[in-house]
Amino acid sequence: MSLQYPIKSFDTIRPCLRAAVAGILRTTDAETLGITSAQFRDAKTRLRHFLPESRQIRTGAASSVRTDRYANGSTNALAALYRSKLFTPEEMAMLLLLLQTAGNAKAPLTLEAFIESLPPEKQGTVSKKMLRRLCRRLRSLGVLSEEKQKNAFAYRLVDDKLAALDDNECQILLSAIGFYKNVSPLGLYGSFLEDLLCHRLGRMMPQGVPAQFLHANGLRLIDEEIVVRIRDARTAGRLLHITYRKKTYDVWPLAITEDAQAGGRQALAGLIYRDGSWPYGRRRSLFPFDRLTDAVLGDVPASPPPEALPPPAVRIRLRIYASNRRNLHTLRQEIAVRYRICTERAVSSDQVPDSGAFVRDMMVKTEDPFSLIPFVQERCPAVIVTDGPKTLLARLAQNLKEVLALYGQT
Repeated sequence: MSLQYPIKSFDTIRPCLRAAVAGILRTTDAETLGITSAQFRDAKTRLRHFLPESRQIRTGAASSVRTDRYANGSTNALAALYRSKLFTPEEMAMLLLLLQTAGNAKAPLTLEAFIESLPPEKQGTVSKKMLRRLCRRLRSLGVLSEEKQKNAFAYRLVDDKLAALDDNECQILLSAIGFYKNVSPLGLYGSFLEDLLCHRLGRMMPQGVPAQFLHANGLRLIDEEIVVRIRDARTAGRLLHITYRKKTYDVWPLAITEDAQAGGRQALAGLIYRDGSWPYGRRRSLFPFDRLTDAVLGDVPASPPPEALPPPAVRIRLRIYASNRRNLHTLRQEIAVRYRICTERAVSSDQVPDSGAFVRDMMVKTEDPFSLIPFVQERCPAVIVTDGPKTLLARLAQNLKEVLALYGQT
C-alpha cells in the first residue's frame, strides 16, 4: 500500500491520525471534531496496514490504536507509517538507484556523471532537480559526502560507521536509542536507527528501556513534522505560514510549549505578523498543534520582530526536607538553577515534628509551573509543593496515584 498509495502530505491525514491515536473508534465520534467519515476511514485503513495486531483495538466494526500513557521505551509502531510518506514511488526508485550507483562507483560522481551511467532510454526521464534534492538530503543525513570538482559538486557514499560494532555494542546502542526516542523532541530518527540495528542483529524488536515515560505516546511522533518546520523557520529567520481553526496566520516562532496538564499537549508560541507589521506588538500567541492543519515556511518579515513579552510568572511554595546541611544545600542549588527564589525561611522542628534535621519553605517564581511536576516527582518526598495553582496540585496527586496503582498500592 505504501507504494501504491503514498501519503504526499501529513497535513491532510494528521487530524485523523490524531483522533485514532487519542482512542476515538467510530466515524460518528470523529465527525464531531470536524473530520469527515471518508477521511477517518482512510486514516484507519492506513493504520491497519502499518500497525501490528498487538497495537490495534477492535470493537465490532470499529478500530483504533492501542497506546500506553506510561510508555516503557517500546518501538513506536507509527514510525512505519511515517516512513511510507517520505518518498513517492518515483523518488524511492531514484533513491535506491542513486545509492547503488554511488556505492559501486570508484570515485565521487557528479549529477551529470550519474545520469550518463544510466541506460540511454532512462536518461531523459531523470529529473536533475529531484536528483540534486535527494543528494543534498542524503548529505545532511551523513549518508553522502560532497566535494567541489571544477564547476560542479560530486558525491560519494560515506563509510558505514556501524559496520564495526559487535552484538554487545549494538545492544548498548539500542538501549541508548530507546531512551533518546522518549526524551527527544524528534524521536523518529531514533526509530529508524533502531530498525536498522535490529535488522543487523536479526531481531524484530528491541528489549526496551528499563524506565517509564509519562505521555510518551504516538501524538509526539505525529507532530514531529510540525516541530521540524518550526525549527527550520527559526534557523532561516523566516515566518511560519500556518492554518489554525480554518484561518491563516504568519507567525514568528518563539518556542514550543508543552502542557503537562493536558496530556503533553504541544503548542506553538509566536508573534503574529500581518501586512508588514506586528499588530499585537510584543504579545505572544499560542497555537496548539492539534488545531493546526498546515504549517509551511513563509517569507522573511519586512521589519524585525519586537522583543516578546515573557509569559506571566506564577508563585509556588515549596517545602524542603533535608537530613543534613549538605543535603539541604544541594536541594537548594537544584531549585535555584531552575527557578527564581523569592523568599525562604527555616521551619522549626516544633512546627514539623519527626521531619528530619532541616526543613525550609521557599517561594519560587516561574513562567512554566508545570515544569515543576517532573522536578518534584523525582525528588519527592524531599521536595513537595505546599501551595500553587490548583491544576498543578491536582496533576501531582493524580500522577502519584497512578504510579502507586502500577505497584498495587493506593
